[in-house]
Amino acid sequence: MDKSKLLIVFNNKVLYRLIFYHVSSLPKSSSSSSLKWDQLIKRPDILASYNYLRELKLYLADNSNHNIKKPNMSTIENAIRYGSLEMLIFLLEHHQFERRITMRAVQGDLNEILSIATKYSRDDIIQYLLDRFAYDNWDYYSALMNTTHLADVDLLKFFSTKLLADNNVKQTNNIFREKRQQSPLLSDDKYIKMIKYIFSENRNKHLVGDIFMSAIVNNRVNVVEYLLTNHKSRFPNLTRFLVAASQSLDRFETFKWIFIGQSKSNYQVMRNACLTGNLNILSMIDTQPSMYPEYPMDIASGAGHLNLVEDLHNQYTQRCCSTQAIDNAAAGNHKRVVKWLYENRTEGGSPRSLSLAAKNGHFAMVKWLIENRPEIQYSRCIMDDCAYGGNVEILEYFEQISDANICRPGILESIVELGHLNVIKYLHERNEGSNNRYSFNENTMNLAAKHGHLNILMWLDENRTEGCTKGALFGAWKETREIVEWLLINRTEFTVIELTELFSLIDLLIEKNFCDTLECLLTLRPITKEQLTFCYNEALKQTPPPFESIITLEQFMKN
Repeated sequence: MDKSKLLIVFNNKVLYRLIFYHVSSLPKSSSSSSLKWDQLIKRPDILASYNYLRELKLYLADNSNHNIKKPNMSTIENAIRYGSLEMLIFLLEHHQFERRITMRAVQGDLNEILSIATKYSRDDIIQYLLDRFAYDNWDYYSALMNTTHLADVDLLKFFSTKLLADNNVKQTNNIFREKRQQSPLLSDDKYIKMIKYIFSENRNKHLVGDIFMSAIVNNRVNVVEYLLTNHKSRFPNLTRFLVAASQSLDRFETFKWIFIGQSKSNYQVMRNACLTGNLNILSMIDTQPSMYPEYPMDIASGAGHLNLVEDLHNQYTQRCCSTQAIDNAAAGNHKRVVKWLYENRTEGGSPRSLSLAAKNGHFAMVKWLIENRPEIQYSRCIMDDCAYGGNVEILEYFEQISDANICRPGILESIVELGHLNVIKYLHERNEGSNNRYSFNENTMNLAAKHGHLNILMWLDENRTEGCTKGALFGAWKETREIVEWLLINRTEFTVIELTELFSLIDLLIEKNFCDTLECLLTLRPITKEQLTFCYNEALKQTPPPFESIITLEQFMKN
């Protein structure tokens, strides 16, 4: 078949749009739903994951798109993992990394890119980065730790050499201590081969603990067995490793190896086992209630593990829980646990159980406690607890059954901060007109702006007359661009802004490098080129310089 003719047919803009507008494309992330083409081209991270370089360039060239000045690590990681070297080079140039280095405005981004490239064994990208950038703060340690996860001995040797030659080496907290790695796990044999290399070279001794932690987090039982059988003397204190092994149900085999010879009364291990419902670990450790600052059954109840609660109940004849067990279970909406505790234990629950269930918005739990446990007395503050939970259905329920059928007058501010628009509407309907029971005022809108609740701002604008003060704008600067933009366009309080106030806000945005909000402010409330130049020169004096804000100011100075 003549491919050139096919290309001529499909190289048609109209046909291109008709086809791809109806295309659904699955993102690389399994947690994401499918996207149509017109949605996908607005997601630079997904474009990078499909190596759609042309579309990515178009997106980043469109100044109407927000958040395109700062390097997006999700986009860069997908470009490294799935894309070409060409795509990464484009991103590095788009974000002006040479200039960032010159201005000392890199702030770890370049090291993160190197670490990501190591994580996915992109030798071509690693070599390109080190050859291209004359950067004197490379973090070879984090890159080296990623090689230990991949069990890539060649990369390990490469970065070991770099690390030994680096006089400014800084050991950093590492991703292995925090979460399971997402890159494919290689065989344990290769992993052990890598460990043998490190130990035989007798270098980079600071890697030992991180390697062990990596093996635990990634549940490499054979590696843990090898380390403890052959190199246990390198780990004089296994407590933190034991705690890490107890944090997940699937690490039990690893836990057993580390547990040998360890204390049976480790509080954090007990707590982790109760939170995860790990009966195997609980059967190995001391669960005597008197050994710990809180009862194991109280913890297990709060996590909803009924089988564990039953096991602890059968194991101990003496007191093994408190009223906190029911309180915790009610707070977590674990009705089966609450019912079982009432039927099989005598401690009961405290009034806090009802309060906590209401605060967390668990209507079914609240209703069950009211209807089945009349001994639980609720206070007049119960309506406030319901309001904090954001569940109007619970508020309306208590209106019907209680004489405590109103919230306290000062609750509105807290509800606005929490962002519960449905509760604000509820209070508005019961505000007693001119009496203004709940004190709706200018500060109500100010708080909504400060906490980034655009939906509340819009509702107050349409349904209340109090308005806001200039403080709304100064409260909103650290939230989203959309809040500032909405205030400047929709509220008459900001039709005119005093120059001193405007410059104070500009200074804040530059200092914190909120470049998108700065762009919005300068677009809607422009200042002179002389004033722009002054702001620009002041920004250059900052350490480190707010790079994206400087770029934004340069764009306005050119216009």
